[in-house]
Amino acid sequence: MELLKHLPDDAERARQELSMQSVLGRSLLNVKGWAAPELEPVYTRARELCAQIRDPALAFITLYSQWLTRFWKLELDKALELADELLAAAEEAKDPAMLLVGNEERGVTLFEFGELGPATQHLEKALAVFDLRQSLPSYLKVRAGLVEVVRMNSLSFLYFCMWELGYPDRAWTRSREMLEVAQRSSVPHILAIAYLYAALHNLTGGNPTAAQKYAEEAMVRTEEMGLVSLSAFATSANGAALIAQGRYEEGIAGMREGISAIRASGAPPPAWTLFYLAFGFGKAGRPQEGLEVVEEGLASVAKTGEQLASPWLHHVKGELLLAQNPSNAAEVELCFRTAIEIARGQSARMTELRVTTSLARLLATQGRRDEARAMLADIYGWFNEGFDSTDLKDAKALLDELNA
Repeated sequence: MELLKHLPDDAERARQELSMQSVLGRSLLNVKGWAAPELEPVYTRARELCAQIRDPALAFITLYSQWLTRFWKLELDKALELADELLAAAEEAKDPAMLLVGNEERGVTLFEFGELGPATQHLEKALAVFDLRQSLPSYLKVRAGLVEVVRMNSLSFLYFCMWELGYPDRAWTRSREMLEVAQRSSVPHILAIAYLYAALHNLTGGNPTAAQKYAEEAMVRTEEMGLVSLSAFATSANGAALIAQGRYEEGIAGMREGISAIRASGAPPPAWTLFYLAFGFGKAGRPQEGLEVVEEGLASVAKTGEQLASPWLHHVKGELLLAQNPSNAAEVELCFRTAIEIARGQSARMTELRVTTSLARLLATQGRRDEARAMLADIYGWFNEGFDSTDLKDAKALLDELNA
């Protein structure tokens, strides 16, 4: 960088500096974290160079990297603006690789906003516009793993979309495809990311033992490679898996360690980590601590727009209030109904089913069995797949009990 200052200030020097800034940015992303403040001046300068050169292909990497930092800092409005900018440039250039990334960025960001339908459309389009068997454009030769990572991300987030939309079998198909992409790749860090995603898939899918196995593998690989942000998320996922197995205190400690590491990397903890920590406190008989975490999570959602987790937080708030004092039943019911209303607005059928099961159980204890049975039968009857999943089995068991 210092040597470049001695060259004539022309387009060629700008191209060389942009290449250097790109390498510096990638290095900082890995060793400092995806939300590190050190990245800001790097990408600010890179954008200035992009404006000077006016080459969409060269701007592509910078836009992607900027989106990544905004996304993990939970600056979701800015992340969506960057995704739209990249997608517009991709459509103008008719570049399949850029279209893949632009659609993936937009889909992932919309997912966090809780816009599951549009998110799914963009993620499906990302997979359709570029196949890994296609030859890479010249500007991606130095980032050969990027397309594989983005395709894998698309498959991973399609799992989450399909799961929330109420299609568990289709979700697991996408999860298996994601692992296949990672296992075929020659880029080492891709498998570490895939194992982290697999841990989260199994966590939501009700298999905490498999979730812990994948999380531990992700922890080992990310620590070996010095991938700071990924390591923090893997530690959080491992803590959540321990909580889901009933190892509450151990899991709470793991969640706290992971959340602290996320904060140390410059990012706020995503709401899902706060949800699992609050859930763990409730199971450990510490509801007041759980409620404090829920309030932190709801404040974060209001600030960032990370609406996908909003119904989860209202749901666990109700469970914590009930554990704290059974006389809180009216407030608990309000929490559950709020969660259901938000989930319906997102078309998040699986979350709606889970919360409705909790509400039906509460109503049954109050002698409102007919009301409980009717609401649970209505949402359960919507599903046509995934009947071996934990959520559907729990709902069916309660429904049979209410029908008895």
